[in-house]
Amino acid sequence: MTWRKTIILGLVFLCAAAGYLVDRALTGKKKIIKEERQKLFNLSPEAVSAFTLENRSGRYRLEKKEGAWQIVEPRKLPADEGQVESLLTNLVLAKKYHPIKTGERVQYGLDNPTASIALEEKVSGGKQTLLVGVESTTTGRYFAAFKGGDAVFTIAGHIRNFLDKNLYHLRDKTVLTVSAEDIRAIKVEGSGRSLSLEKDKQGGWRLLEPGPDRADGGMVKNLLSELAALKASSFEEDTATTPGSYGLDDPLFTLSVTADESYTLFIGKKDVPREQNFARREYDEQVITLPARFIRLLSGDPNEYRSREIFRIEPGDIREIKIIVGASFVSVQREEGGTWRFQSRPDLRVHQGRVKSLLSSVSSLRIDTFEDANPDSLKHYGLDVPRARVIIYSGDREEKEILSFGKKAEDRDICFARVSTRPFIFGIDWTLVGGFYLTRQDLEDRRLFPVNQEKIHRVTFQTGDIEGALERKKGKWVVEGKEAQVLRVVGILSGIINLEFVREISESETTEFDQAMDSPEIRMVLDGEGDEILGGFSAVKGEGPEYILRTRSGKHYLVSPDEIEDLRESLEDLVRE
Repeated sequence: MTWRKTIILGLVFLCAAAGYLVDRALTGKKKIIKEERQKLFNLSPEAVSAFTLENRSGRYRLEKKEGAWQIVEPRKLPADEGQVESLLTNLVLAKKYHPIKTGERVQYGLDNPTASIALEEKVSGGKQTLLVGVESTTTGRYFAAFKGGDAVFTIAGHIRNFLDKNLYHLRDKTVLTVSAEDIRAIKVEGSGRSLSLEKDKQGGWRLLEPGPDRADGGMVKNLLSELAALKASSFEEDTATTPGSYGLDDPLFTLSVTADESYTLFIGKKDVPREQNFARREYDEQVITLPARFIRLLSGDPNEYRSREIFRIEPGDIREIKIIVGASFVSVQREEGGTWRFQSRPDLRVHQGRVKSLLSSVSSLRIDTFEDANPDSLKHYGLDVPRARVIIYSGDREEKEILSFGKKAEDRDICFARVSTRPFIFGIDWTLVGGFYLTRQDLEDRRLFPVNQEKIHRVTFQTGDIEGALERKKGKWVVEGKEAQVLRVVGILSGIINLEFVREISESETTEFDQAMDSPEIRMVLDGEGDEILGGFSAVKGEGPEYILRTRSGKHYLVSPDEIEDLRESLEDLVRE
């Protein structure tokens, strides 16, 4: 009997499941029907081929021709595609609420609608006209009905607001029908200034006026974007019968833009109440106004479009850097492998990190101010006899650029400067100039132990009565059998490999300190992996503030007391912990 019971229970379950699925399908169908009934228009924006909008501002008819919307009433004008698409999309997505069948229209304000819109379909030839009445005092929505329909319903307030568009909203406000990528030349003339920009064959921009120069890419990009996006703020007269009243008989500026076509825009005087300027396009008598932001862009100093980059040679292409400060100079050259060497002293090491920092400073240095495009005299700027010069050469030495530093401006924190590839005087941030006043000593690698920190496996040291050894064991640093603090170890190792000498001294200068070297104030030996000895030194206090340091190779150096005493203190603290 058990198997019969199982079969019966299975059939009951299947019937219940089937009933649930059928009920769910019917419920979904009812929901779809309900939603369809709530939709205001049963069509898509793409299906609309024409519409007529009437409101308090007037009557406007628009038609879609060859894929573009055109205003045909009250007069023929290209339409604002964005505004039209927004209007139609909101209408077809709108809902109608609480429909009631009634022949009464007066109490809902539908006998004299505040707005109406008739949507026409080209394919079906159908036409739906929505009439909008007064606002409901209970819901905040607006009463509405379809022309010829028998139901009154309400629509959301924002849908009603979309029907309040006037001719300005609906018409195309584009001033220049051009994309930023297609513009090849720009010229602005007027108010005693001239700006002329031209795109070169490589896609870069050149400044032609004032004076030939490289153009600032960021400034040009911003101007191109503004030109492509420029919209009329308002439309004045269709035909300017009195151009003088707009300042268009003697324009403030004349803007010329060259792309696949050429465009000329005349910009007149300011419309003071609205903070806008009157303007009109060539061969178009329609007077418009342009936003103050765009006028400020044209009114700026044309020199602002000059490139603020100083050197043209890319950092990776620099083969030699020469720095002249007064009567001294230093020159470093890059070898094939990328290592920098002193040109006149190949026996001295160049601090590679400092040269890389210098290269970074060279490439990032920018013009702060444009001072004088046609200087009568360099003496006024201290550039007749420059305080310092930075000369860079390209890899093949065919290119050379010279940056000259003059004096500091009396009233500003800038240094006057000029570069050989550009004719004008400019200003550089005064706080950055000191980084270029370098001598050979500044670029010389004076580190006593220029080894990779990872190569050090043991540091044996003695400071006075304290002796110890810092060892790397299984990836950890240990001193006196205890694990050392990582940050303290990193600080000690950094202090060792960055320990620099002030100058090398001869044995004759250290004779009186030879005996003291047998009991130095600090002694240290650096070991690598296995039995490799990386270096070591002994140091005693000299006659002056510096320490005298003797390396394992027998050379003697003067070393800053701060570096030795900091290192000794860190080692002693490590042992005491």
